[in-house]
Amino acid sequence: MAGRVEGKVAAITGAGQGQGAATAKLMAAEGASVVVVDWDEDVADKTAKAIIDAGGECTKVVADVATVEGAQKMIDTALDRYGRLDILHNQVFGMQAGRLEDLTPEGFNETVRLTLFSVFLGIKLAVPVMRRQGGGAIVNTASVSGLRGDPGLGAYAASKAGVISLTQTASVEYGPSNIRVNVICPGNVNSESFQQAFGEGPGSKTWLTSPTPPPERTAEQMSAARQAMADATPLKRITEPDEIARIALFLASDEASTLNGAVLVADGGMTNRSGAPAMFE
Repeated sequence: MAGRVEGKVAAITGAGQGQGAATAKLMAAEGASVVVVDWDEDVADKTAKAIIDAGGECTKVVADVATVEGAQKMIDTALDRYGRLDILHNQVFGMQAGRLEDLTPEGFNETVRLTLFSVFLGIKLAVPVMRRQGGGAIVNTASVSGLRGDPGLGAYAASKAGVISLTQTASVEYGPSNIRVNVICPGNVNSESFQQAFGEGPGSKTWLTSPTPPPERTAEQMSAARQAMADATPLKRITEPDEIARIALFLASDEASTLNGAVLVADGGMTNRSGAPAMFE
């Protein structure tokens, strides 16, 4: 049985770890030739090796796709190696955490550059290629933080709200060219950046230097905070990267042929609550 993206070429930014790595591996397993893009060569190598070892096809690009040169390198590599680009998954992000009054102008701008401007560049450069081919699919990753306010994540939340708006605009502008543009809004996902926030895992370069570092917490307090994150969702657990990858695969595939401008919230039901205290608990 052919895979759901058999014969297609997919470029995935932030593919070195977390949701990006999970999506790159899944799309390769489903028949796509994958362009693994990350600014960190070590983690990009790890994802590329996993794809090749599993019998998949991929090529690696080490680039900062929040620069014109880096984004162009991604597109050029896809065309030079495979002759086309059918799928673009904009996944890369970075953030400076802290209260709005404490965020530095440099940190705010860098969060926007990595998280929002990278998506703009990817769309801008991929659209002409996809239009010449007769169509394509762009899948962006936003966040529930782009739908609701999160204390301490103002720069990140504003950037992710921008990703949602940019997705909707692009869907209207490029739908007539058979280019579908959709966005996923995950909640808490058990990625390296999430683990780092709780003192777990190998860490992630997505966290920028914070002007208001969190207070020191004991291992017990960290574990309780992590459990509180899980308990905040009706499913009572943290989402795994593979679960988000399956949504990205669906949106990139022909199975989602009528979805354009869709905002898929994948947060275990967390944002369905009003925030008011429960009356019968």
